[in-house]
Amino acid sequence: MSTTPEAKVPGRAPSFRARLRARARLGAIIRQRCPRCLRGRVFRPGPWWGLSMYAACPECRVIYGRENGYFTGAMLVSYALGVPLLGLLYVPIALISGWTVEWVLLAAGLYFLAFVPALFRYSRVIWMHFDRVVDAGPESERYAPPRRLKTTEVVPSDNAGR
Repeated sequence: MSTTPEAKVPGRAPSFRARLRARARLGAIIRQRCPRCLRGRVFRPGPWWGLSMYAACPECRVIYGRENGYFTGAMLVSYALGVPLLGLLYVPIALISGWTVEWVLLAAGLYFLAFVPALFRYSRVIWMHFDRVVDAGPESERYAPPRRLKTTEVVPSDNAGR
């Protein structure tokens, strides 16, 4: 991730700049932002269960899906997040209810359904950020054409309000 000499030395703590970049990326993941500019939304605004994703970043115009089947890796992330969550739901239900394994799994699965939209969203965002860190080269990115202004939109001038 970093090309600074101190980041290449084993056993040495990461630089302050590397920690800031990692913190900014983690914040972008939590807020579900673009893996390139860390500002643009990945999903359209709306209810938390909304699964409508932008094709490209509204800020920097990088296309989120690099190729067909790009989000297949997000299924692995979803699995890695979902199995422990299902286990965390299973344990208290088993301890409190005293039911058989089948009924506890059924109950945990029903509670798990409430987390599925968040898992879908975060698995895609985590996958895009992971892919960006591993393969950050500009040759692997595509960009959407710039947005055109509607005829009713007004372009703000630099000297507005002066």
